[in-house]
Amino acid sequence: MHSTPAPPRPHPLRRRPWPWLLPVLTGAVGVLLGALLTLVGVVLSSPEASGTSSTTADAVRTCGLGHRDDVGFGASGQGPDLRMNWAAGADEAEEFDVARGDVVCVLERLGATSADVHRLLDSDRASASVVLERYQVTAHLDDESHQYADFQPTG
Repeated sequence: MHSTPAPPRPHPLRRRPWPWLLPVLTGAVGVLLGALLTLVGVVLSSPEASGTSSTTADAVRTCGLGHRDDVGFGASGQGPDLRMNWAAGADEAEEFDVARGDVVCVLERLGATSADVHRLLDSDRASASVVLERYQVTAHLDDESHQYADFQPTG
């Protein structure tokens, strides 16, 4: 008697009901990971995350100097031009609302390094200038009773 051989069984990995499913899922996971990494990069590079401000108005507000009379913005009243006045000597400091530490706070919020601050405020010259990422800052130190810094946008 002749027995008929059983038909061969298909291999379980060869038989997929939806052959397109794996590539679609892989692509979706890749897109989600790319979006997540981009979002993390944007958040970490934001001025708030780095401790810096993007504008002089933000820096002045963050340092608590928005109400001070000796902090003046350009014609618009919100910058980007800024002038800060202060006195170097202790006796003259009572005439101004802004102290040297306030100027340092604004400089640091705009991305100045400690070397930049030293170059600007501890100079023996009548004026000193430094270019930060978005601003050129010029400190005028020739009159000990009235010193000021001008912040001008670079671009």
